[in-house]
Amino acid sequence: MLQKLIETNRANQARARELNVRSGTGIFPVLDREALQVWLMLRLNGARSVAEIGDLSSLLLPPLDPELEAAVLRDNPDTVSLLGEESQVEYRRDRAPRVILTLDPAANRRWLRLPTELKLPGGRAVEMGVKTLYGYDPLSVSTDGAEVVEKVRSHLNRDQWGQWLRPQLALPSETDPAAEVPPIITAEYGRCLMDDTPLLAYGVVACKNYYSYSGGALEPRWLQSRAEAEELRAASVAKLVELQAEAILMASETAIREEAEAAKEELAALRSLTGFWDMDPEVRRQVDEWGYNRPYDLGPLQAWTAETKALIVKVTPALAEISRARAEAEAAEADELAPILRWAGKADAWGNPLVLSIDQARGIYGFAVACLRAVNGDSQAAFRALDNELRANYGRARRQEAIQNRFPGLAQTEAGGRFMSLSRAEEVDVWLAGAGAWLMAKTAPVAQRKAVPTPVPAAPTTPKAEAQPQTGGLNLSGLAGKFSVRKK
Repeated sequence: MLQKLIETNRANQARARELNVRSGTGIFPVLDREALQVWLMLRLNGARSVAEIGDLSSLLLPPLDPELEAAVLRDNPDTVSLLGEESQVEYRRDRAPRVILTLDPAANRRWLRLPTELKLPGGRAVEMGVKTLYGYDPLSVSTDGAEVVEKVRSHLNRDQWGQWLRPQLALPSETDPAAEVPPIITAEYGRCLMDDTPLLAYGVVACKNYYSYSGGALEPRWLQSRAEAEELRAASVAKLVELQAEAILMASETAIREEAEAAKEELAALRSLTGFWDMDPEVRRQVDEWGYNRPYDLGPLQAWTAETKALIVKVTPALAEISRARAEAEAAEADELAPILRWAGKADAWGNPLVLSIDQARGIYGFAVACLRAVNGDSQAAFRALDNELRANYGRARRQEAIQNRFPGLAQTEAGGRFMSLSRAEEVDVWLAGAGAWLMAKTAPVAQRKAVPTPVPAAPTTPKAEAQPQTGGLNLSGLAGKFSVRKK
């Protein structure tokens, strides 16, 4: 008896749930586990066994209202008429009821006549769908019959869409402020298999869902829906405006940073210019340290660039003046060293010119000037003294000693000290001959100094150390083949 009561209650609740799903409402009460326990406890009234239950029928759930049940079945029938045939209605929890046509859509074209809408007697909208004979899921399901027809048609024509070679679409420049998104392009990609109408594709420039490493934020896309193409184009127009604004800002930032970098390089280049190390130490320190103080943010960076250019304008004229003064000094020095260098170019009687470095020529020049000062500016006396020692037959040490005696105080000068420290006879001869060439040029008229070269002695006929001097010149025959000094 109790088991039958339980089965009756279960059937009652199952039927209530079925009718609720069919009607799409909770019109019939369905008790969950906790609510059912409370309901039974109230009716057991403390009974601990079946024997203590006075009336078992009190444990039966109330029967469903037969009139309400009949109304639900009337408003939500098992079948409906669709395309002249009775079709089974599928009721689902929390979803609209649906009717599925199972057929070969390519051979059986009944689906082309689907109504715009299908409703149950109670007014609920029914979803319609088309399913192939061997398919698992419907090709399309919707309460709008026209939408179902178009989706099935698209399914049948999808091979043409997949095989269609899509035309190229030009993308607008994302950095050109004048660029615009092109209009939507319409193209025919095939003919409908159902009615031979043209199948249209719509080409549009659309936004990417992400930034690709191989391109920008826009991409070409072909769609089968004009409305979707228009929606994507509107989004791409807004995106292009955003990208162009970003490009303008980036170009401005790039220009500011490039200008700052150019100013920094120009400032750094000042360090390699002639005369930089002759400038005021504080100015040099400012130039050296300024480039390391460059800020990163654009506002301070622009101010830094302006101040850097001002510093360059301040330093450049001073460097130019130092460079000019140095050039004049070097020209004057070159004019003073010219007699020595001209002599060195033709001094070797064997046809091999002596090659002097600038440092050696400066030393010889300083030595000649020190000798001239030691004899109170008498260039002829200084020349004769040097020429006599150059022609002397004794060795290096005695020449240097004689020169020191002939020119008082010479050894205390820097150039005289260098001459006294020479350790080779060939070097002593070069210093004596070079200084003599400079002194000879001093004794000539100013207008003829560069025009009158020092005569070069002829090659000796014998290997004797004492060759005969030539008139008006220096005896350099003893220097032939003894030394070669590089000129830098």
